Amino acid sequence: MLLLCEAGLDSCPQECWSIYPKTLGAFLDLPDNRILWTGMSIGYKDPANPANGLRANRAPADEWLIVHD
Repeated sequence: MLLLCEAGLDSCPQECWSIYPKTLGAFLDLPDNRILWTGMSIGYKDPANPANGLRANRAPADEWLIVHD
């Protein structure tokens, strides 16, 4: 993902695709004994699109991060 960013592209891991094994399996023509577990969207971000301004609420690092020196 960092190499994509360096090349001017954006990416988004898509683990949630694994909840649609039949739909994706049919689209990708996968055998019945295979499923897609993860994937990745790759493209150019549109900074003007409101969806790109969304930020998830996250706990501050001091609530969950322990640094060992």
